[in-house]
Amino acid sequence: VEGYPRLWTDGTHWFREFFIQDKALIPTHLQYVKATLGFSASPGIHLVFVARVADMDAGEFAQRANNYAKEIHTRSMYSPE
Repeated sequence: VEGYPRLWTDGTHWFREFFIQDKALIPTHLQYVKATLGFSASPGIHLVFVARVADMDAGEFAQRANNYAKEIHTRSMYSPE
């Protein structure tokens, strides 16, 4: 998507993915692949956000997806004592 290289669309929906692996929020698939090379690497968590194009523009979707990913990442770091 022009102006938002980490978003993609099928014309009807916006899509954005993130990964959480070894306590890190990873923004791209390539970075995730590099982080998980090797037999002992944890596969982590794959997050995919989807919204209808009719409901918001690319900028709003990108911002919301980023915010949700950060929130999920933060909550995944919480460990009750």
